[in-house]
Amino acid sequence: SDNLSTDIQVKSDVNFKDVEQCEGLLSDLITTSASNLFQRKLFCKSVYANYADIQTHHTQHVDFGYDFSAIYYPVTSWKAEDGGETVFIDSNDEVAFSVLPKPGRVIFFESELPHIARCPSPKSGKDRYSIAYKFENIGELNDDSQTEVVQSYSESEDESFEDSLQRENA
Repeated sequence: SDNLSTDIQVKSDVNFKDVEQCEGLLSDLITTSASNLFQRKLFCKSVYANYADIQTHHTQHVDFGYDFSAIYYPVTSWKAEDGGETVFIDSNDEVAFSVLPKPGRVIFFESELPHIARCPSPKSGKDRYSIAYKFENIGELNDDSQTEVVQSYSESEDESFEDSLQRENA
């Protein structure tokens, strides 16, 4: 296991009342894990799902506008021959390393690292799903206290990110 990825096993036998509750708990778990790993207070600014089949074409990119990123793979089974790796590119435009979408795996990385998602192998008969989390660094963790989780919020038209933080910290 490389030092930029951490496996988190998420219980699959939990009976959630609705999808929002499940997504909220998963987001909190991933945000807390990322904060602890990078020793920063992180705010989750964006969460979205990715899909790829054998015909999907992805391009190499960096996650502009964010400090840290995480990718969760909500797959139930995956083998090396199924393909679908997330590939990280070094400064020489060479493959630095790749990560398979193993069930329950979450990878954490600095958002400026170039990466690309490969499509699944045609022989696998599988589609590739992932959930991407994008974080903003809002400060250092206090060594004297537990990790403070800054929760995602639904930003209304009349409330800015800063107003929301002030309200939560009041």
